[in-house]
Amino acid sequence: MFMKKLKPLIKAIGENWFRITILLLVLLVIVMVNGYLQEQNRLAREAATLKQEKEDKEFDAQQKEACLAIYKQESSKWNNVNGWRYADDQDTCYVEYRLNPSEKKTGAECDALYKGDDGIVLFGLIDSWLNCKDGVFENSF
Repeated sequence: MFMKKLKPLIKAIGENWFRITILLLVLLVIVMVNGYLQEQNRLAREAATLKQEKEDKEFDAQQKEACLAIYKQESSKWNNVNGWRYADDQDTCYVEYRLNPSEKKTGAECDALYKGDDGIVLFGLIDSWLNCKDGVFENSF
């Protein structure tokens, strides 16, 4: 019974084996070409990512050099320049100045400026609060 059902199928395959082989070869070529194109796209994306990272590093290096130049310029103008930093996430140069002892705020004054009613310094203001207590301030460029 089973063989009777298979005989027409076997006969159809035998008569069309060339067409079936060509169809399978075409499908195989399509799969291979698709894999090749996907690999080429992945390599192109990686190259673009590496190029962007390199450009970002070069830009940050240029900005740090510019920030150092600003620091040197400020140091030549003012005698209380204490340091500098470049924040790449903000693309901002900060120059730190030390206050004269007579201008420095007391711990209580800093607390009044930066602590809330609950006596806690907000997370975003911790640097400013610590700078106040240390007697330093920053200008951004």
